[in-house]
Amino acid sequence: MKKNVGILTTYFAANYGAMLQPFALKRVLEQQGCDVEMIRYGQPDILHHYNPFHWSHFFQPKITAALAAWLFFPWAVVKELRFRRFMYRYINPERGFVDSIPYDKEVYYIGSDQLWRTFGSDEHFDPVYTGFFTTKPGARKVSYAVSGEHLELNETNQVYMRRALSNFDMISVREESRARDFIPLAEGKSIEVVLDPTLLATPDLYQELESRDPLPGKRYAVFYCVRRSQNFIHRIYDFVQSKGCELLLFSEGIKPSLIAFSLTHRKVHYFTTAGEELFLGALQRAEYVFTPSFHGSVFAIINHRNLFSLLVGDGQDTRTSHLLNLLGMEHRLWSVDQPINEEPIAYEKVENILSEQRALSLNFIYRSLQ
Repeated sequence: MKKNVGILTTYFAANYGAMLQPFALKRVLEQQGCDVEMIRYGQPDILHHYNPFHWSHFFQPKITAALAAWLFFPWAVVKELRFRRFMYRYINPERGFVDSIPYDKEVYYIGSDQLWRTFGSDEHFDPVYTGFFTTKPGARKVSYAVSGEHLELNETNQVYMRRALSNFDMISVREESRARDFIPLAEGKSIEVVLDPTLLATPDLYQELESRDPLPGKRYAVFYCVRRSQNFIHRIYDFVQSKGCELLLFSEGIKPSLIAFSLTHRKVHYFTTAGEELFLGALQRAEYVFTPSFHGSVFAIINHRNLFSLLVGDGQDTRTSHLLNLLGMEHRLWSVDQPINEEPIAYEKVENILSEQRALSLNFIYRSLQ
């Protein structure tokens, strides 16, 4: 009998990883014979952050940020529409959001991504992502690979998370360190560490997605710039030039510093409005990939690219560091003040580890469906 399951996550965020991880989890559950609904819950803080039409972008306290929002609005709209096209095609064809969580599911999966964190200036938790919603009798709530990297576990937040964890029948997270932090709050429940859905899915699954080479016939490297990693740009550029490659820039949002850099340096291309198809195409074909992004690193690994995972030092490097250490790729973690380590990546060994971890993570899915 098919299980009727629902997924609650940030599937609507115009971010490369935020849309690829729900696609992967949905397809993996469908492969297990489930009838899967991507529940159209639009978490307000995340929705407003990524929505270029929201008024908050144009009336920010910082004048320069507000001016940038007005100036780059046409580009932001094009990028948003490309992400929406991907979302409607591959994740959920339905428009809009629901007012309440559907009551008819047998299993609710909450995850992946950074859902156990505080939002807004008042630092509030999201009650849906922490399991405070009503279900029919016998329904199960399962967290899958939820990240809590951003969460400061002060006394107030510990009290809240203790209550939140009691909502879940099975709990899994993405980082070993967070599993250790949550165990004392889980009141005897097991907390497992599993692969992000993008790695839970086998690589052949991504052949379903449209991809496009952004620079056909050229040798190039990719710098996917997120958080505060712009300070790597000069060292990356010098390295890429020494290899005779061109440099392709992708970013979350539109960064004026990258526009300026692309206009003042040779063989640099900034894809300000790129959707998923160009991002996937670039990470399939790039000779080198530089990024502090967790999902940027994941897709470089899936495609066996020459990855350098950037350590920004802002307290948000845990997810990628845990993954690369797990896969024996810790030599590819790079701080801006360190020399570049070009020791080859033993992808045969990486694939063996991934296969073992994928089996363990799939076992968690199997058990959650019983």
